[in-house]
Amino acid sequence: MAFLKAFSLRGFKTFARPTELVFEPGVTVIIGPNGSGKSNLADAVLWALGEQSPGTLRGKAMQDVIFAGSDGHKASGAAEVRLLFENSGGAFPGGYAEVEITRRLLRDGTSHYVVNGVPRRLLDVQELCAAVGLGREMHSVISQGRVEELLNSSPAARRALVEEAAGLMLLKKRRERTATKLERVSADLARVGDIEHEVRNALRPLKQQVNAAQRHQELSERIARVEATLTLREIMELEAQQNRLTREVATVTERRQEAERELTQLRTSRENEERGFTQALAVREAQAATVNRIQSEARRLRERRDDLAQRIGRWEADLGRLERREAVDGADLANVQARLAALGHPEGWGVGRLAKVRSLGQQVTVELERLRPLAVRSREQEDAHKDRILDLEGARSRDRQKAELLEREIAELSRRRGHAQTKGVEAGEAVEVLRQELAVTLRRRDEAAAAAEPAAAAARAAAATAAAARQQLGEARAASRRAEERVATLEGRARIARQTAERREGLPDGARELLRTLGSAGLLVEHLDVRPGFERAVAAALGPLADAVLVEGRVSAELLAGTAGTMEVLAAVDGVWDGAGSRGAVDGPAGTEALGPEEPGPWSLWEVIGVPSGVRSVLMRLLPEVVVVRELREADAAADDSGRAGGRLVVTLSGELLRGEFHAARRVAAGPEALLRARRAVEELERELREARTALAEAQEAAVAAERTLGEAHAEREAREKAAAAARTEAAQLIEEAEGMERRLRDATEVAERLQTEGEHLVAAETSLREEAEYLRESVIEAERELQESRVVLAAEREQASRVRETVARLEEKRAQASVLEARLRERVRAHEAEHARVTGECSLLQGRLAGVRRRVQALRAALPAARDLLGVMEALAERGAGFAAQAEAQIQVSRQTTAGFADMLRRMADRESHLQRTLTDCSEEAVDLQVRLAHEQDALGDARERLGVLKQRHLSPRAVTAEEAGALDVDVAETKVEQLRRRLEALGPVNPLADREYRETAERLAFLEEQRKDLEDSLNELRRIIRDLDEHTTRVFSEFFTQTAANFAEMVAVLFPGGRGELRLEEAVEAEPGEPEEDTVDRGLRRPPAGVQIFIKLPQKAPRTLTLLSGGEKALAAIAFLFALFLARPCPFYILDEVEAALDDINIGRFLSLVRRYQDRTQFLIITHQRRTMEIADTLYGVTMGTDGVSRVLSRRLRSGAPETEARAG
Repeated sequence: MAFLKAFSLRGFKTFARPTELVFEPGVTVIIGPNGSGKSNLADAVLWALGEQSPGTLRGKAMQDVIFAGSDGHKASGAAEVRLLFENSGGAFPGGYAEVEITRRLLRDGTSHYVVNGVPRRLLDVQELCAAVGLGREMHSVISQGRVEELLNSSPAARRALVEEAAGLMLLKKRRERTATKLERVSADLARVGDIEHEVRNALRPLKQQVNAAQRHQELSERIARVEATLTLREIMELEAQQNRLTREVATVTERRQEAERELTQLRTSRENEERGFTQALAVREAQAATVNRIQSEARRLRERRDDLAQRIGRWEADLGRLERREAVDGADLANVQARLAALGHPEGWGVGRLAKVRSLGQQVTVELERLRPLAVRSREQEDAHKDRILDLEGARSRDRQKAELLEREIAELSRRRGHAQTKGVEAGEAVEVLRQELAVTLRRRDEAAAAAEPAAAAARAAAATAAAARQQLGEARAASRRAEERVATLEGRARIARQTAERREGLPDGARELLRTLGSAGLLVEHLDVRPGFERAVAAALGPLADAVLVEGRVSAELLAGTAGTMEVLAAVDGVWDGAGSRGAVDGPAGTEALGPEEPGPWSLWEVIGVPSGVRSVLMRLLPEVVVVRELREADAAADDSGRAGGRLVVTLSGELLRGEFHAARRVAAGPEALLRARRAVEELERELREARTALAEAQEAAVAAERTLGEAHAEREAREKAAAAARTEAAQLIEEAEGMERRLRDATEVAERLQTEGEHLVAAETSLREEAEYLRESVIEAERELQESRVVLAAEREQASRVRETVARLEEKRAQASVLEARLRERVRAHEAEHARVTGECSLLQGRLAGVRRRVQALRAALPAARDLLGVMEALAERGAGFAAQAEAQIQVSRQTTAGFADMLRRMADRESHLQRTLTDCSEEAVDLQVRLAHEQDALGDARERLGVLKQRHLSPRAVTAEEAGALDVDVAETKVEQLRRRLEALGPVNPLADREYRETAERLAFLEEQRKDLEDSLNELRRIIRDLDEHTTRVFSEFFTQTAANFAEMVAVLFPGGRGELRLEEAVEAEPGEPEEDTVDRGLRRPPAGVQIFIKLPQKAPRTLTLLSGGEKALAAIAFLFALFLARPCPFYILDEVEAALDDINIGRFLSLVRRYQDRTQFLIITHQRRTMEIADTLYGVTMGTDGVSRVLSRRLRSGAPETEARAG
C-alpha cells in the first residue's frame, strides 16, 4: 500500500523554518488554535502536487505562498515543499521503493519540480500522481469550505471528481492532445487542399504555354533545318565555283609562265642576232679596205687612179649604202620612237593611274568606316524597336489580363460585402476563444520546455551509467577469461608434474620391482615433506636411503634376496600408513616457505623435512646428526668439536658432504632430488590451481553481476531515454500547438480586423477597381496605337538598315576591286617599265648608229664633187682598177645580203616579242580578275559556313542535314516552305521559353502536395481512430467505476444516515444536433458534453430534499459519504480532511469516526480538527502553534506505538 511517509516544507506561508513531519499508515491528527497554520499544511500538499490556482491556496498570486517575513524573521527567497511516498507495493509507476516529489518556487515566479532527485515537468508530476488517483481535482484533499463547495458544485464537476478517482485523467489529457493535433492536422489538410487547388489551376495555363513553346520550338527547328539545307546547298555550289576558279587561275598562270619563258628565249636569240649583224658589218668594211689597199699597191699610178676610182666608186657605193642604211635605220628609229611614244613615260603613265586607284580605294574605305557605325546603330535601333514592340505586346497582354481580373474582382467584391458582415461577429468570438486557449497552451509550453532539459540530462546520465556498466562487464569478462586461461595452464602444468612424479625417473630397478610386487610399498622420499630449496641437500644427506622403499609389515627373505642385489637399502617399517591405506601423519616443521637469501643458517635436518613419526624414528637410528649449511665456509661453525668419524654430518645446499674434519664428497642423487622437486611442484601447482579456480569462480560471479548491472543500466537508460523522448515530444508538440494557436490567433485577429474594415472599403474599392479597369482599357488602346507606330518605325528602320547593309556590301566589293586593280596596275607598271627600258636602249643604239651614218653621208656628199672632178683625170687609173673594183663590189654585195638577212630576222624577232608581251599582259589581267572572283567566292563561302555554324549552334535539326539531302533540294520549294513556316511561327505570337521548366516544377509541387495530402488524410483517420478508442475505453472504465461508486455511496448513506437512502445518477447525455454526424464532431476534435453526476438523498422521516436545503451537518455527512464512496471504489495513498466534521454533533462525529476506523487499514487519513473525539482515534498527533514572531512550529506525539509517550518539536 502506498502512503505519505514524510512531509517537509521550508519558507511556505507561515513555516519560515525547515519543518518535517513523519507519517505512518493509519490516522494522523493535526490540531492547533485558529490561525496557527494548520490549514497551511493541507495547502502545502496541494501546492506540491501541482496546484496552479492561487485562489485554491487562499492567495491572490502564486508568490503569496512564500513566507513574507515577520518580526525578527526576514522574508524567504523561495518556498519549497517535499513529499515522500512509500511505494513498496508499486502503486506509483517506475519501480521505485520510495517516490519523492519536490516543488520549489522563487520570488521571480520560477517554479521547479523534482521527482526522486531528477528535475521534471509539471505534466510529468501530474501524470505520476494521476496513476494513483491524485489528479488536478484533488478529491483526496478536502480543505476548509470544500465540503459545501463539493455539494454545491455542478454535476460536471462531480463527474470530474469521479473520473479522477477512476484514474481517467491520463486518458483525458491524451484525448485533449490528440484532439488538438486532430484540429491542427485538419487545418493543415484544408490549407494543403487549397494550395493543391491553386497549383492545379496554375498548371493548366502552364500546360498551354508549354504546348505553344513546344510548337514554337518545333517550327523553329523545321525552319532551321530548311535554312541549313539551303545554306549547305549554297556552300556546295560556292565550293564548286571556287574549285573551277582555282583551276582557271592555275591555267592562266601556266599560260603566263609559258609566255614568260618564250619571251626570255626570244630576247636571248635577238641579242645573238644583233651580235651577228654587227660582226657582218665589220667583215664587209674590212673587205672594202683590203680591196683599196690591193689596188693601191698594184699600180702606184694606176693605183692612185684606181684608188681614186675605187674611192669614188666606194664613196658612191658607201653613199648609196649609207643612204640605204640611213633609210633603214631611220625607219627602225621611227618604229622604235613610235613604240616608245606609244609606251609613254613610266612615271606619267602608271603612277597617275595607280594614285587614282589608291585614292579611290581610300575614299571607299573612308565611306565604309562612316557607314559601319551607321549599320551598327541601325541594327541596335532595330533591336530596340523589337524590344519595345515585345514590351508593348507584354504590357498590352498584362493590361488585358488585369482588366479581366478586375472585372472578376468587382463581381467578387459585391459578393464579399454581404459575406463580410456575417463573418465579422464570428471572427470576434473566435479571437476571444483563441486568446484563452493560447494562454493555457503557452503556460503548458513553458512548463514542458522547463522539464525537457532535466529529462535529457537524466537520459545522458543513464547512458553514462550504462557505458560504465558495459565497461565493467568487459573488464569482468576479461578477468574471467584470464582466470580460465590460468586454470587451464595450471592444470596442464600440474598434470605434467604428476606424470613426472609418477614416472620416478632415476629409481633403481630393484626398487621398481619391489614397488611393482608390493602394492602397498612406497618410496621413502615420497613420504618426506621437504622445504623448498633443500631438496638436493636432503637427498645428499639421505645417501643410499634416498632410494629406500617403505613396506608395511614384514617382508619375506626370499623377496629381499630377489631384490637385494639391485638395491642400496631396503627398510621395513611398521606404522607408516594409517588404517585407510594412506600416508600417516607427518611430523616436523618443514613448511612451504622457500629459502630466503638472507635467512641465517645452519639448519637441522629435521627443521627442513617433515616425516611420519614411524619413519622419523627409523631415520634417526639410521642417520647421524645432520646439519645443513649454505656453503662449506660455514661448515666450521657447525662441525662436531669431537672430530670423531661418527660425528655430525654437514651438508651444503649444493649437496657437498662434510663428516668431522674430512670433506667426504659431493653427492648428486638426481633421481630422489627430481622426485622431491616434482612432488613439491605438484603440491604448489595444486595449491595455485585451487586459488585460480577460486579466482575463476569469483570472476564468473563478477561477470554475472556485471551483466545484471548492465541489464539494469540498459533498462534504466531506455526508461530515461523514453522519458526524455516523451518530454521532448511533449515539448515539441506544445511548441507546435502554441505556434499553431499563435498563428491561428494572428489569423483570426487579422480576419476580424479585416472583416471590420472590409465592409467599409468594399464600395470604395469597387469604384477604384472600375476606374482602374477603365484606365486599363484606355491603356490597352494606347498600347495598340504605340504598337502599330513601333511596327511602322521598325519597318522603316529595317528598310534603312537594309539599304545601309547593301551600301556597305557594295563598297566592300568596290574596295576589293580597287585592291585587285591596284595589284594589277602595279604588275603592268613593272612590265611597262621593263619594256620602256628595253625600247629606250634600242632607240639610243639606233640614234647613235644613224648619227654616224649621216656624218659619213655628209662627208661623202662633200667629197664626191671633188672626186668627180678628179675622176676624169683618174679614168685611166679607174679602168685599170675596174677589175679590182668589180671584184670588191661582188664581195661587198655578198656582205650586204648577209646584213640584210640579219636585219630582217631582227624585225621578225621584234614583232614576236611584242606579241608575247601583249599575251603576258592579257594573262596577268585575266589572272587578277580570276583572283578577285575567287576572293569574292571565298568570302561568300565563309559567310555561308558561319550561318550554317550559327544554325547548328542554336538548333538541333541542322546537325542532321547531309550533303546528299542538300544536293537533292529544290531551292524554290525550300524557300517557299521557309516563308510558310515563318508565317506560322509569327502567327503563334510571343511564347514563354521557361514554360517547360515552370510546368515541371509546378507538376512536381502538385505531386508533393498530393502526397502530403494523402499523408495528412492518413494521419487524420488515425487520430479519429485513437479518439474513438479513447472515448470507448473511457466510457467503459467510467461506467464500471461509477456503478461501483454508486453502490458504495448507497452503503455510506445508509451508515451515516440510518434509515436514509442515497443514490448517484448520471444526467441525460446531450444529444447531437439534428443532422450533425458523429464523424463531424470527431473531425473538429470536439466531444459531446458528458453526462454529469447528480446526488440524491432521502433522509429518514423526511421528504426528499435537494442538497441546497440540507443542514450544515447533513451536507458534511453527504460529502463524506460521497468521498468514502470514491475511496472504496479506488483508494488514494492518503486523504487530508481539514475540519470536515466541524459542523457535526457528537453522534454524527461518532458515525464519521467509525468509518475512519473501519477503513484506516486500507489508506492513510490526515485529519485537521478541533474535536476531542477525533483526537482520540489518532495514531500520531501533531500540534501546530505560532509564537509572537509569526512563525508556525510543529509538536508531535505518537499515541499508539506502545512506547512511552514522547514529545518533540519539529522545526
